[in-house]
Amino acid sequence: MGTGNIRFAPLRSSFKYPSTLSALASKTRGEWLVAADEQHLPDFPLPCSPKSIYRLAHLLELDDLARVALSNFQSQLSPEIVAYEIFTDTASTYTALRDVAVAYAVQNWKEVAKSKALKKVKERADSGELDSGILLALELMKEHGPK
Repeated sequence: MGTGNIRFAPLRSSFKYPSTLSALASKTRGEWLVAADEQHLPDFPLPCSPKSIYRLAHLLELDDLARVALSNFQSQLSPEIVAYEIFTDTASTYTALRDVAVAYAVQNWKEVAKSKALKKVKERADSGELDSGILLALELMKEHGPK
């Protein structure tokens, strides 16, 4: 806040479900953070999670910071990770994050429907780890979503 500088780290899901074209595909999140720390300049903050910053901004009622974090979150979404992001605890708690992710998923449904993340979400719903309503929503999206 004091410097006006903020660097965001890649979303955790970017490492869990990397795109084959992504530079993150060959790294773990820990490796990425170590590299970021090694490149750290003392006058600039270390990279941070856009979702964590959004939560903090929401708590402190810092609307400008919340918008910056939400914008970064949105910019990092991809068909490979958006299904995972929709069903995180953070997205369940903060509707702005969930709404951005859902809008992205709808807009990119053809690719999202083929993603490993969506298959994992379905497995979690099948096993009872997620609310049973999610399974119904997934089936509706599969049946009635864009083909």
